[in-house]
Amino acid sequence: MYRAKSRGISSMLYDPDFDEHTPKRLALITDLRSAVRDETLSLHFQPKVDLSTNSVVSLEALLRWEHPQYGMIPPDEFLPLAEVSDIIQPLTLMVVKKALSVLQKCHECDFSCSVAINVSVRNLLDNSFVDKIHGLIERYGIEPGYLEIEITESALMIDPSHCFDTINRLSSMGLKLYIDDFGTGYSSMAYLKQLPINALKVDRSFIRDMNSNIHDETIVRSVINLAHNLGLKVVAEGVEDKETMDALRELMCDQVQGYYIARPMPWDELQSAMAESPYRIFE
Repeated sequence: MYRAKSRGISSMLYDPDFDEHTPKRLALITDLRSAVRDETLSLHFQPKVDLSTNSVVSLEALLRWEHPQYGMIPPDEFLPLAEVSDIIQPLTLMVVKKALSVLQKCHECDFSCSVAINVSVRNLLDNSFVDKIHGLIERYGIEPGYLEIEITESALMIDPSHCFDTINRLSSMGLKLYIDDFGTGYSSMAYLKQLPINALKVDRSFIRDMNSNIHDETIVRSVINLAHNLGLKVVAEGVEDKETMDALRELMCDQVQGYYIARPMPWDELQSAMAESPYRIFE
């Protein structure tokens, strides 16, 4: 029932994979709550490169959980557990704190990049979310424009009016707003002109085969043209080879991220890796 509600439909067939009340899932929720409380989850960072300057302009923060019994648990397994419980709010605030801490380190190195975090629809529906973000930004002394908020396209459809209000408040603070996984959801194109967003992120499913699939290439080209006509930037996810990066540059895509540039890794490892890359940014 709750999964059907979260998707905005009236009913769904039961699937045990989505049942949060199995013993293992309940145990993982308990463990996850402890991990969030003790802040033992970690962040890995993947750079976004500006194609016009070949420089890293942002780092996307990606959450990782090393479970003491099960080892590394993929985000697509534990994040849904947070979504169906009361963990998602403190989990997101923990990510923001860790991301702002890395931003401080970046700026101490005279590297004026941004850091992007992914936000759940549950965060957008929380009336206290914006005030908490504002408080953390002030605590860490970071200019709001250096924090990027990524929101999935489908999340906007859960409660558009409430989500739009939160997004507008975040924008008025000076934060940059991105629509993530663009092209995979069902949002109305009208929302693009209503929302104070800065960029669209083209989903990796279109980027992966764009050099061999004319339909994917057409979709990517169309999204780039649409975004630019609306005054928005475009970020391509999942760039895994030079040919794809070159093709996106020809299509006038603004930014790219993917394994071709760097895999997600802890801050210290990323700092060392990028110092040896063509996108030298850390001095």
